[in-house]
Amino acid sequence: MDRITVLPRLIAILVLVLIMAPMGPVSAIPDDPIPLDPCERPKPPLYCFAGSPTGTLTSLSRTPTGIIATGSAEDPDASGPVRITINVDSRFVGELLASGPGGTFSGTVPPRAGSQVCVWAINRNEGEDALLGCRRLEVRVDPLGHLDEVTTTSVGLRVRGWAIDPDTAAPVQVRLLVDGRQRQEVVASTDRPDVGAAYPGYGNAHGFDVTLPGPKRHSSVCASAVNVGPGVFNTTVGCGRDPHAVSVLNLNLQGTETDYPNDDFSGNTYIPWRDRYRRIAKWMATYGTLPDLITLQEVPARKQYWLPPHHDPSDYESLFVLIDEV
Repeated sequence: MDRITVLPRLIAILVLVLIMAPMGPVSAIPDDPIPLDPCERPKPPLYCFAGSPTGTLTSLSRTPTGIIATGSAEDPDASGPVRITINVDSRFVGELLASGPGGTFSGTVPPRAGSQVCVWAINRNEGEDALLGCRRLEVRVDPLGHLDEVTTTSVGLRVRGWAIDPDTAAPVQVRLLVDGRQRQEVVASTDRPDVGAAYPGYGNAHGFDVTLPGPKRHSSVCASAVNVGPGVFNTTVGCGRDPHAVSVLNLNLQGTETDYPNDDFSGNTYIPWRDRYRRIAKWMATYGTLPDLITLQEVPARKQYWLPPHHDPSDYESLFVLIDEV
């Protein structure tokens, strides 16, 4: 066979091989191909885990600096620390960040008066806020304390007690009132281990022990603790008097015609007899000066023989009205 005959055949075979050959290198098909859906890949992005935050509330406590909350929280479809909010009786008081290892949080928020504290993890992206827990915790912001005793000494009345303001571990001021009038202001700083044991974190220096010179044995003494911080009111921690004292209220009845001079000396004011005894009863109840004994002084009343309601009360009728008001 000559060259002229062989050459066309070789060209035809070469063309056929080129047509049937693959366009690139042959590679094996993997047993586990990469999914087209990103959420099915080995390391899917965060948005594939759409949902609400999860976590736990570990502890809640009241200290002089505020409310301390600890716990943990994570948001499955968001990176970074979760925002934690704290409410007292459904009112917002502060927030923390769950930025510790494993999404833990621990911090202090300002106090607010109430009895239930709830902690929430705030959601981002898909889902909704998650309640981590609620605890019953008595949160007080006004002072508290107790008047332990009032006793008579040779120089006056000895007054003992204690007082604390929940917003500070420092001693607080206590105002002492005798028969409704402020007599002295002291610092509740004497050592009271029993108080320190009852209120951990506040220390022992919260007692007061003072002698008020001059008051009569039957005088009523009240102690009022002065507020510090976010509270609003000073708190009367107690009232008392010497338990061995006896007080007597002597009624001197003068009928319905008695006029009372005004404070500005502009004249007199007529006060009906029933209203007089209501005022006496209100004053005694307000300042803790209820007498042990009520007596009638035998003074002739100026009888006015008018028809009711202008009649002049009898001594006994007036006494019964006062007792009823008290």
